[in-house]
Amino acid sequence: MTLRRSGDGLPSRIIDNVLWMGRYAERAEGFLRLLRSLVVRALDDSVLTGSAAFSTLLHAMESAWELPGVHAVAAARPALGSREAHVLQTMLCDTALPNSVCASLSALHRATARVRDYMTLEG
Repeated sequence: MTLRRSGDGLPSRIIDNVLWMGRYAERAEGFLRLLRSLVVRALDDSVLTGSAAFSTLLHAMESAWELPGVHAVAAARPALGSREAHVLQTMLCDTALPNSVCASLSALHRATARVRDYMTLEG
């Protein structure tokens, strides 16, 4: 069997960017789900008094965003104070933080811009 190129394939850099599009989208979605869970639990006082869910989620947040000390601050004072609100805002909007939601969405945008000529509008 002889091999031949038909020219119908995609360049490997395009496939690579499509892979990264998926990874950045999944990362942003996971971080947003975690943030939403934290905010919902922080705003519900009945959950904070009888459950360790808020503390567990904050610990997951600390590990995911590599923010040491956030869990200790929240364990001492589980209400959503100005420190916790600032940390949540930083995790959402700070583009200097490589693990922030905005940084993930910016990276997704860059990867998408590189492959837009290969995408179709048909669904």
